Amino acid sequence: MMTNRPEQTAMANTAGTTTASQQSRASATTADGPSPGTFALPLQDFLSESDHRLRDLLAYGMAAEAGHTLPREGVDGLRRAADAELEAHAFRLMHNQAEAIRRQAMDEQLARLPRGLSFTGVVAANLVAVALGIALLLAASLAFPDWSAGLVEQVGQLLARATTRS
Repeated sequence: MMTNRPEQTAMANTAGTTTASQQSRASATTADGPSPGTFALPLQDFLSESDHRLRDLLAYGMAAEAGHTLPREGVDGLRRAADAELEAHAFRLMHNQAEAIRRQAMDEQLARLPRGLSFTGVVAANLVAVALGIALLLAASLAFPDWSAGLVEQVGQLLARATTRS
């Protein structure tokens, strides 16, 4: 039993006098010329001898997108436009990759830092600080009774003034 490989099937399909692509091109041609979906210039007109195949293919695609006529600048103008588009794309790509690397480095640096206190940890630390302050004042009042009496009197006067103003 013999099976058809895709290459054989493709060859058999193109063996006729008119192929489907030729028929679709012929049907797409109107009295005003080719319709905007067709492109009549061959790819060989765009390929250069150099190793700029990507630029040349992009220029061909830009010409196909523009329609059936070349702009005034011709193929060279499309090649320059393709170079500019490729350069802009490369710059955007490089910028986006640099931004991603920067963001990754920042995430790694933040992961190395110790975690901060939670809300309950902050409240507990403030309570400890207030308790230490009270203990310090109590120790000072026991060690220096004359100083503490004058301090209590001054604080009382400050509080009395603050309440009378408001």
